[in-house]
Amino acid sequence: MDGHLRLRLAAFYFTNFAAMGLLVPYFNIYARSLGFSDTGIGILLALVPLAKATLPGLWGGTADALGARRLLLILSAWGAALAFAGFLVAESFVACLVVMAVYAALAVPALPFVETTTLEAVAATGADYGRIRVAGSMGFAVTALLFGGLGGAERSEQVVPVMLALLVCQAVAASLVPCDAASRPGRPGATRRLLSSRPVLLLLAAGFLMQASHGAYMGFFSLVLGEAGYGGQAIGGLWAASVAAEVVMMLCVGRLLARLGTRRLLALSVALAAVRWAAYAASSAPAVLAGGQLLHAFTYAGFHVAAVQTIYRLCPPGTRATGQAFYSGWTFGAGMMVGTVSSGVLKDAYGSGPMFAAAGLMAVAALGLILLGAGKVAGAGPGRREPDPGAAAGPPPGPPPAVP
Repeated sequence: MDGHLRLRLAAFYFTNFAAMGLLVPYFNIYARSLGFSDTGIGILLALVPLAKATLPGLWGGTADALGARRLLLILSAWGAALAFAGFLVAESFVACLVVMAVYAALAVPALPFVETTTLEAVAATGADYGRIRVAGSMGFAVTALLFGGLGGAERSEQVVPVMLALLVCQAVAASLVPCDAASRPGRPGATRRLLSSRPVLLLLAAGFLMQASHGAYMGFFSLVLGEAGYGGQAIGGLWAASVAAEVVMMLCVGRLLARLGTRRLLALSVALAAVRWAAYAASSAPAVLAGGQLLHAFTYAGFHVAAVQTIYRLCPPGTRATGQAFYSGWTFGAGMMVGTVSSGVLKDAYGSGPMFAAAGLMAVAALGLILLGAGKVAGAGPGRREPDPGAAAGPPPGPPPAVP
């Protein structure tokens, strides 16, 4: 892969996840400074996964139908930055709700569109996806740790301007991302055929369950640690361990995929997620927690890389933006939303042990779907280059559009 292209893609991943590294840990603190209740903050933050769950088909389908992925990517990134600027003046709950809803709706497609472009470049050049995508993990970690280290938790008024600056940087990076020639109008009915594919539907369901199982962890792990008597330094260290494990996996996942293939890595990652959540349900001992955090390398990074590459191979040209958008929506949107809400209900009613036990059962169910054929690509296996089923379909009638 051309070095300039690699740098542009990495810059987008870094800035995209850097913004998330501020939004996820600190925006709730800003919302609390405005006097919003816990319920109000929950409703406000739920708009992002809600948009991811409901809008991916519209954005992805439009991009594939028009062959206008790059244009929509730029509109999405700059529109999201402009919408978020509304928080500079919004103070009432209703005003913040409107701003967040518009921001979430516009921000949804940027990452799936760039994932599609990256995977096209990887398929064409044989580059290592993980070594590009690792920039996102680093961006999240740098922002979350740096802002917190500079006293961000006590300086909530800085959240919105810093977040806005990161979103502008993301928009600049998005404007520099090229669009591969594979981004061309899809054939009529291609999306319908894609969503009637059994391997695709099973993979989307498995991704939903896998991310839902992470709802207990993403939403309540810090609270569980605090209830178990761990201090802030220990909690931060355990989160840092998971990020470090994720980065290492991103750097090594190419070799792992070459040995296992995508479906075996999917199955292994889901099985280790079941082990991880079961361990958290049974014990809060330091060794158990540290070991579980290291498994984040597989339960998040390994599963994600294998899943997006499998979705790409299952989607013929003209449906790949749609496929990535649906994957993002069903996992990080619907899956996370359902998992977080259900985990909160379980924790309130029964405690953290049953909450993590339920997460483990979700992971077991996801493993069952993989064994039933989720993401199965004919002729693929360890040590073999998994075929790109879209390649056999050939280009649609007429010449492809020029690359912007």
